[in-house]
Amino acid sequence: MSTMRVLVYEHLSAGGLPDELSLLREGAAMLAAVLDDLSALPGIVPLTVQTRSGLLAAAATCDAALVIAPEFDDILASIAYLFETLPCRLLGPDGDAVRLTADKLALADHLRRAGVPTPPVTRLSDFVVKPRYGAGCQTTYVLHGEFVAQPYVCGTAASVAFVDGVPLRACWQNMVEAAGKLTYTGGSVPIPPHLEARAIALASRAVASVPGLSGYYGVDLILGQTEADDTVMEINPRLTTSYLGLRALCLNNLMAVLIGRDSSPLRWREGTIAFDPDGTLISRV
Repeated sequence: MSTMRVLVYEHLSAGGLPDELSLLREGAAMLAAVLDDLSALPGIVPLTVQTRSGLLAAAATCDAALVIAPEFDDILASIAYLFETLPCRLLGPDGDAVRLTADKLALADHLRRAGVPTPPVTRLSDFVVKPRYGAGCQTTYVLHGEFVAQPYVCGTAASVAFVDGVPLRACWQNMVEAAGKLTYTGGSVPIPPHLEARAIALASRAVASVPGLSGYYGVDLILGQTEADDTVMEINPRLTTSYLGLRALCLNNLMAVLIGRDSSPLRWREGTIAFDPDGTLISRV
């Protein structure tokens, strides 16, 4: 078996967005997990770079690359477009797919036109938020920049990750609301079979509507009381934090599947894996 050099670039660990501590924690956990899985494979040489400036030179020496980076501010899309000019194979969506899915307004419009249920989205720019009934400037906020607003959707947050179109096990997402802010605190895998079937079916419809999705990517959903209430919230064009739980539940090495070294059917352990964003795992039988 020939040697394969795989570059793993995690944007926040490489100095990007140093003030985003929660994202930095998740990125570091994903980076460690990916490197651990790649290092376990015979003939695979994983490499990392510590700065964005070293990405191009490192990619020139590698056969494939996995980029873990946030999709906002065009960070991930610009890197994806860069790899389209290189012989190094990007183990993720192309630039157009990243740019579409990163834009919550454009993605919502795209999904609606494709017949995929998703909440309506309203574009907002430089606006004031205040109570309907208030006095003076009580609870009044000025927000500058581009935002989108959508109705609150009741249900349970779930996600489905894909490797080159093949769905993995569906996960619950733990979302905590405090002081009007949502915080992601990890998740668990798998979910009950009848709900998993609904999640995978809807997520598959969503990703099938977006050209250029390849490698590892995921879909965030809300599962309602009935299948008719299920809705797609986002498509994540990158490795997601749920990888931490999925890799622990899967008997296959998911990195071997991603790079094409394992084409066997996916096999899964019994029980449930709960995971925190920092990579802490709890196994439940």
